[in-house]
Amino acid sequence: RHVDHMENIDWQCVPMAGLTNFLWLDNGFCPPTFAQLAWTNDALAVRLFSHEAHPVRTLTHHQDMVCMDSCLEFFVNFMPVQTTQFFNFEVNPNGAMLSAFGPPRDGRTPLDLTHWAKEMRITPVVQEGLGWGVTYQIPWRLVAEFEPGFVPEKDRVIVGNFFKCGENAP
Repeated sequence: RHVDHMENIDWQCVPMAGLTNFLWLDNGFCPPTFAQLAWTNDALAVRLFSHEAHPVRTLTHHQDMVCMDSCLEFFVNFMPVQTTQFFNFEVNPNGAMLSAFGPPRDGRTPLDLTHWAKEMRITPVVQEGLGWGVTYQIPWRLVAEFEPGFVPEKDRVIVGNFFKCGENAP
């Protein structure tokens, strides 16, 4: 969904994608979880929320292994016709983000979150007993830094997936 400014996003009007992948264990713990995307001429806005009533949130620094805590993840390839490389954005309930760009397995380059995090506006929300979520934006300038030639435009196809995980969470 396209909007003119991030501040004008009405998330009630943005379609939700339900998450159906819960890593790593098949233990029956599958709290309702969803993702939403909207975009402006400056960035892609991401909103993720899980009805995980008591999230694990121990890590506090960007580029920590946040998948050890309760974690919501977005993996995205902005230029799937040209490349298999992708970004990963993994966030815990404290708003600590692990993010990199590169090939599907090894050799990804960590993002300089000391530079990008402020512009990404990473905003976690924890409602103890109800759930937690995060909103952030991925500036198109960041995408273009790793994907020269990328231009955000209507009808551009991107591919990606979302996950709810947590190595030390239920």
